Amino acid sequence: MLDELGLDEDEIVNAKMNRNEVKYPIEKARGSATKYTSFEDKHDERNK
Repeated sequence: MLDELGLDEDEIVNAKMNRNEVKYPIEKARGSATKYTSFEDKHDERNK
């Protein structure tokens, strides 16, 4: 299906991982079940 749509699975996975790194900064999210919207940096990154 990816071939038919001309999509690269590695690119899709890497893009998702990059978005998750912004949403869940390791120093704040590790060991926490807190929703990403509660992290201050998330709001700042979104407005850039």
